[in-house]
Amino acid sequence: MRKERAWVFLTVILLAAVLSCARATAEQRALIITSDLFLSAPETSPSAASNAVTAEGIFRGALAPFARISVLSDTIASQEAFSEAVRDAFSEASEDDVSYLYISTHGIAGEVPALLLSDGTAEYRLTPDTLRAVLDEVKGLKVILIDACHSGAFIGKGGNGLAVSHVFTGSDYKVMASAGADEESWFWQYGDAETPYTAGAGYFTDILAMGLSSRGNYAADLNGDGYITLAECYTFLLDNHGASTPRVYPENDPFVLLAYAPKGVRPDSTLPDSALTAFTCERGPLRYTDPELLFEFTALRPAQIAYQLVYFSNHRWAFDSARLIYDGFETGGAYGDRRGAVAPGRKTRSLELRLQDDGSHGYVMLQILTISDGMPSIHFSRIFAVPPMGGDPKLAVMTAPSFQPSAGEEMPVFIAHDPPLEVSVYIEDQQGRTAAKLRVRSGTRPEHLASPGSMLYWDGRQKDGTPAPEGVYRVRATAFFPSETYTAYSDAFILKGP
Repeated sequence: MRKERAWVFLTVILLAAVLSCARATAEQRALIITSDLFLSAPETSPSAASNAVTAEGIFRGALAPFARISVLSDTIASQEAFSEAVRDAFSEASEDDVSYLYISTHGIAGEVPALLLSDGTAEYRLTPDTLRAVLDEVKGLKVILIDACHSGAFIGKGGNGLAVSHVFTGSDYKVMASAGADEESWFWQYGDAETPYTAGAGYFTDILAMGLSSRGNYAADLNGDGYITLAECYTFLLDNHGASTPRVYPENDPFVLLAYAPKGVRPDSTLPDSALTAFTCERGPLRYTDPELLFEFTALRPAQIAYQLVYFSNHRWAFDSARLIYDGFETGGAYGDRRGAVAPGRKTRSLELRLQDDGSHGYVMLQILTISDGMPSIHFSRIFAVPPMGGDPKLAVMTAPSFQPSAGEEMPVFIAHDPPLEVSVYIEDQQGRTAAKLRVRSGTRPEHLASPGSMLYWDGRQKDGTPAPEGVYRVRATAFFPSETYTAYSDAFILKGP
């Protein structure tokens, strides 16, 4: 016991020393901008405003206090107002500092994507070029978090395009988007006839908070070291956010997004704000011949729990036809005989899938919720692919002709396929050796692309994380069925050196 306590104490001292040195040379600031009231789009109240509260909680929960956190809801409706807000929030930033910009609003697709900023009486369309121009005036590193439809277009991701760069390519920006260029980013509202929309939030921001705050016990800290990197956060979001496909730039980036006290040195008495944690489920695609979905989670306190299965039908998530399935395995405890009452402890559950359309394949999203005072709160959201038992998946692979990783460029990889699939995707050199693994026996997910398929991105690093040498490469993709496999190759492309 003495050795363990001494180790914990030493870890705290070392972490404090590291962060103290970091604070001496760098500061963090955050600007949170949200819009709920619009002239040309549906009102989203109170979802974006709730997102602002959630985002502020993320930044305030960081181990190193932010020098400043500014929150503006339904107040920005012009380029001048946006520019002034950025100048005011980040005017004291130095080259060593990190400035965080969080935006939650409607996103607009099109040849020129935009974020719709509004105060309810006027509107402004913020484009990627303008956002970059305004933020270029801020010294230091800039981190952009966007919860909006089509937000992946700001980094050129989640569409069928094969461009290797975008407006934010380079070393000065880190960007996380809630959805691909062709996707919607979902939010929820709750109310009744007398008091409509008394609650609401964005699915993406809710799950982001599960990963980056005490709400979910900093679940995105995958290695438990107290430092959540951009790569860790992205991996967590892909696993636990199902309603859309998060996009990130750069891929696999070790930048420390936020730091917290490591799991091993947190007080034992400190529980997450969330009632649920440690969600796990079987990996890989499901089979319609065995449609049972098995999963586990831990209830940290008495809770009222429900599950929602949302099926992908007619090229979109059928939220309107989804229904709540209250946990029916327990009764008693703090919630008595109420539907979904669950006592604290580790839980193992199963649900049976009922696929839509022809019933042979498709996608389904599992959402796990708690109900408190009649209000739902989503804790986890996971997508499952159910591939067909066989047939031609119409597999094909396309890439750009060349890219230069040293300039911040990434290679887009489009895997064309018709049905949901279990796939592996590898980067090979001229000798046929595997340079990198993009996917290994994992299920695809609906990405709402104009041409059916999946978009992946290679940052030019090898399996061990080192930069791949310049030269000629290609992509190999394999789709797996129970009794057969299909393999497709891309044309050769060039990785350019510095």
